[in-house]
Amino acid sequence: MVKRIISLLLLFFCAINPQIALPTFQAVHTYHPPPNYAFSFDGDDDIVSCGDIVNLRRPEYFTVMFWFKRTSDNSGYSNHGINNIMYSKGSDGDNDNIEIGSEGNNLE
Repeated sequence: MVKRIISLLLLFFCAINPQIALPTFQAVHTYHPPPNYAFSFDGDDDIVSCGDIVNLRRPEYFTVMFWFKRTSDNSGYSNHGINNIMYSKGSDGDNDNIEIGSEGNNLE
């Protein structure tokens, strides 16, 4: 489930030890950026996809790190009640195993 987020500035680091995955940005086109790259979304169905990372199927631990600046709220929420989703990991579009979002000044 892709959530719309207006003017989201995202610095995304996707590293799973020992496998390092470079993210694929999908918006108007597919782009493979160099390391230490920041990407700005317009909030119109933009996503970051790291593809199928084998080590995330049953991880003991992993890290998700990004900077964001949300300038407006999204009126929708996920089936788990998470608002303004910025990160989601699931086995398919209907199964969200982990979600990170925000509501007001609070992270969810």
